[in-house]
Amino acid sequence: MKTVKKEKKINELIKHYKQMMEMHDKFYDLTFSAPDAPMFEAAYKMLDSYIGATAKIVGDKGEWLNWYIFENDCGSSSNEATSDGNKYTEQPIDSVQKLVQLIEGKI
Repeated sequence: MKTVKKEKKINELIKHYKQMMEMHDKFYDLTFSAPDAPMFEAAYKMLDSYIGATAKIVGDKGEWLNWYIFENDCGSSSNEATSDGNKYTEQPIDSVQKLVQLIEGKI
């Protein structure tokens, strides 16, 4: 799959993730439901499957997509990473473009 198509797939996933989290927050504000409530649990399982499927499609074997979304807050934390510490110096991964480079082993 070409790099541009990988970026598009990941951007679609992130868009849906952010929409889901926005709805989650609004629902929580109304109901004070716990994050492990059955409705949220089902949504998180679907999200996990969506992330896994997208990772497979874009060739992410290092779980970088999961890291980018949850630990790097979709790039806004600018956490540093490298695909090969012997070959590359860690760089801030602050965009989907850099994430794809990381997945492709170019960073």
